[in-house]
Amino acid sequence: NENFLPGATTLMDLLHENGYYQALMVGSDANFGGREPYFLQHGMDKIYDIYTARADGIVPRGYFVWWGIEDKYLFEYAKDELTEIAKQDQPFAFTMLTVDTHHIGGYVCSYCGQEHEEQYENVISCSSRQVEEFVEWIQDQPFYEDTTIIIVGDHPSMDNGYFDRNVDEDHV
Repeated sequence: NENFLPGATTLMDLLHENGYYQALMVGSDANFGGREPYFLQHGMDKIYDIYTARADGIVPRGYFVWWGIEDKYLFEYAKDELTEIAKQDQPFAFTMLTVDTHHIGGYVCSYCGQEHEEQYENVISCSSRQVEEFVEWIQDQPFYEDTTIIIVGDHPSMDNGYFDRNVDEDHV
């Protein structure tokens, strides 16, 4: 954890060099997997995680489900923090890691419906609705004019069997 990718130039390094304020938001412990030192060593200014969510009253002290806090709380937390960050007279980059769909079966929150046969499909649908609502919220904000939204995933799914069961093998 002393030096994460020393000598490597990341997008965060470039944004930092160009005066961007950068924030990362995760629903778990930011230290998991060495994330916090990596991000801080490459130009991140502020990191929000389960501990800051508790301190900021987003969830009660001691709150913990599955990995930390579910995405439904994370999206609301992000709206609050983005509103404050946007008030600064500085360009910014905000990175958020959602994980309700990350693991096998996904995490079923109170927003999830039962419109599909498989739990994982319901979680994916639920997450998709939340992402859509969040993007629409951003589009309605005063800071949106010069905003670029990038949505990426770290892999298609942890549930490889889901695709074997539900996607035609001829699908490209």
